[in-house]
Amino acid sequence: MKEDIFKGYVKRSFYIEQIERYLQYFSLNQMHFIIFEEMIKDQNAELNRLSEFLGIEHQEMKRDILSNITYLPKSRNIEYLSRKLFSDSLIYKVIHKLNQKSSDGYPPINESTRKYLADYFAPYNRQLQELLGIDILRYWNK
Repeated sequence: MKEDIFKGYVKRSFYIEQIERYLQYFSLNQMHFIIFEEMIKDQNAELNRLSEFLGIEHQEMKRDILSNITYLPKSRNIEYLSRKLFSDSLIYKVIHKLNQKSSDGYPPINESTRKYLADYFAPYNRQLQELLGIDILRYWNK
């Protein structure tokens, strides 16, 4: 991942491969999957399903979901070059800190980028959908 951060993130996003490794040791009925979008939409419903899976009593949560503050780089070029040149050294960390600005959230994804990623991950997500019986592709096709 340090050599090519994009490939590192992409590789970690092949969830089917990660689950298949777990299936070498556990059966599918020993696993519980939560879709992030569903958790955001109805936290208590998802936690209730998780509690049922674990065989424990569910306690209703009465708090809002907290969000992390978003920090974006002032300059993507500085961020990229400093990481490339200095890796995870103290120099990089100082540059990274000085180069960030707070934001109300990430900007919306570019539609062509969203389509590229949806197409790129489609075969992996189809396999995941078939394995889990969860309609994964509907979250990409919005």
